Amino acid sequence: MTEFLLARIAEDEASARAAGGLAWLDGDHPTRSAVIADAAGDAVVYSEGIAWEPQATHIARWHPARVLVECEVKRRLIAEHLEPCPTLRLLGLTYCDHEDYLEDWRP
Repeated sequence: MTEFLLARIAEDEASARAAGGLAWLDGDHPTRSAVIADAAGDAVVYSEGIAWEPQATHIARWHPARVLVECEVKRRLIAEHLEPCPTLRLLGLTYCDHEDYLEDWRP
């Protein structure tokens, strides 16, 4: 389970780094698409259909910088719990839709 978790965390981290690794802020756009600006002021436009404010807020809240911090927190938790204990089983639920997740790990 530890290997599985570390691999998923590495994927999350790579995705966050590829997205710039910075914090995003949400804002409104006249077309109702979400405009998200990173810390450098570069705009990222989310336009999957018509975005609405809760979507923009959610996207901004789960910005790459936050994901990178969460990856580090998860790695530290794993280091404290080397066996598939209840804590690791709970962390694993985050990835229960992954094809390599084993139902035996479900708490």
